[in-house]
Amino acid sequence: MKKVIAIAFIAAALAACQSSQTTADAPPAAATDPAPLGAVEAAPEKAEAPAEAPASAPSTAATEQPTESTGHFGGPFTLQEATPVSAVIEKHADHIGKTIKVTGTVNSVCKKKGCWMVLQSEQEGQQMVRITMKDYGFFVPKDCDGKKAVVEGVLESKEVSEEMRKHLAEDKGEDPSGIKGSEVELRIVATGIDIAGG
Repeated sequence: MKKVIAIAFIAAALAACQSSQTTADAPPAAATDPAPLGAVEAAPEKAEAPAEAPASAPSTAATEQPTESTGHFGGPFTLQEATPVSAVIEKHADHIGKTIKVTGTVNSVCKKKGCWMVLQSEQEGQQMVRITMKDYGFFVPKDCDGKKAVVEGVLESKEVSEEMRKHLAEDKGEDPSGIKGSEVELRIVATGIDIAGG
C-alpha cells in the first residue's frame, strides 16, 4: 500500500512539474486577449490622473454638431497674437509646419457636418485657406459662412486629388462635374476656432 501511495505521489509531482514547465515555455498571451471574467488587473505603480487635457487637444465631447452659430470650438488657444490670414498667405513658406493663429472671414463651410471651412483673405483674388479639424475632433456650425473667425493650428500645403475636390464640392452643396485634376491648397489643421458674428 505504501508503494502505491509513493508511486501516486511521484506521478503527481512529475505531472505538476511538466505542467509548470509547459506554462513557462508557452509564449505570453497577446495583449489583445481579453482578461477572464472576474480577473483583476494590477494597478500601475503611479496611477496619477492628469490634471487636465493638454492645451492643444480638442474637446473630446465636441464631435457633436454645434447648436450655436458663434462661439469657441475645439481646444483653447495657446498663442496670444493673431495674424490676418492674408499675411500668412503672402509668406506661407515661412509658416509651413508651424502652429499659427489667424483671423479671416469664413467663405464656405461643409454643409453636411461642419467638418471643414474655408477662410478668405481680405485681399481680392488671393488664395484661400481650408481649415480642417485636428483628428476630426470637433465641428463648426454649418451656417457660419460670412462670419469672422480666429483659427489656431498647423499650416500645411497639401495636394488635393480630383476625387477629393469633387467630394469637397458636394459637401459645400455645389455641382462637382466641372472639377478636373488635382490642386495644391493651403490648409490649417485647427486645434481651436472662435467664430463671431459677421
